[in-house]
Amino acid sequence: MSSKPVFGKKYEALLLLVTFFWGTTFVAQSVAMDDIPPFSYVFARFLISGVILLGIALCRDALRKHRKKPKLVYDKRQTVLGGIVTGVALCAASITQQIGLITTTVGEASFITSFYIILVPVLSIFLGIKANGRLWIGVVISLVGLYFISIEQGLHMSVGNAYVLLCAILFSIQILTINHFSKNADLLWYAVIEFFVIAAISLVLSLLFEHATWGQYKAAAIPILYAAVISGAFCYSMQNVCQKHLNPAVASLIMGTEAVFATLSGFLILHETLSLRKLIGCALVFIAIAIVLTSGKNEPVHEG
Repeated sequence: MSSKPVFGKKYEALLLLVTFFWGTTFVAQSVAMDDIPPFSYVFARFLISGVILLGIALCRDALRKHRKKPKLVYDKRQTVLGGIVTGVALCAASITQQIGLITTTVGEASFITSFYIILVPVLSIFLGIKANGRLWIGVVISLVGLYFISIEQGLHMSVGNAYVLLCAILFSIQILTINHFSKNADLLWYAVIEFFVIAAISLVLSLLFEHATWGQYKAAAIPILYAAVISGAFCYSMQNVCQKHLNPAVASLIMGTEAVFATLSGFLILHETLSLRKLIGCALVFIAIAIVLTSGKNEPVHEG
């Protein structure tokens, strides 16, 4: 068993920080839906993220060349193919979540999206990635906590919630594709390709089905920029880095705290009610995380 403190584990701690920002982005997503349709929102968000990371990648490579440092060694095929596959999965997940948010509540959407917490370890079994007993205990406790946080008067399987359930499945696939492709990839260029793939697909869908105006983009500019810079350029690229060193099931459990941070940000920013039930749910989720992170077995482990 590891002797490191829970938050002394840098990749777990970094992924928890990433998830904090994702939780606050739920508020931005909900606000943006008042002004701009979903395909157009996803296009603008990931185009800006891609441009930011493209600039960083080009500057990094130029600086290394100027300083006459050796070229980075990575698998170009893994980087390109991984960026494309992950981009398609994340694009589909982001779009279905945005569509679902039009007709469901943020609470129900955040809870159903969190189903990837259990989907990832189940799917990982078929890929030969083991999940220890503490992880399964943590998953169950976390799901109970997330239910307390998100659902006040029962869960209803509306059309919007069906879209969000599909989103949870697609997020599970995205998490597993990162685990598969990131090991020998250049993670910065991986993210650049991922974001431009998302922007390209959502642009086509936007032009076909929405025809958003410049006025709509301007009205949603603040939530778009927040999601693009913080949730996109920083968080998704850091997710790739963290997952390179973590068991995907552990990573998905940590990312499940998104609903906790969404609830707390809704209370602080939108002045939503924070009931005792939600506080108990938040506590259960963090207890689940503590149980798993103190196991010392959070790196990817393959059978055979």
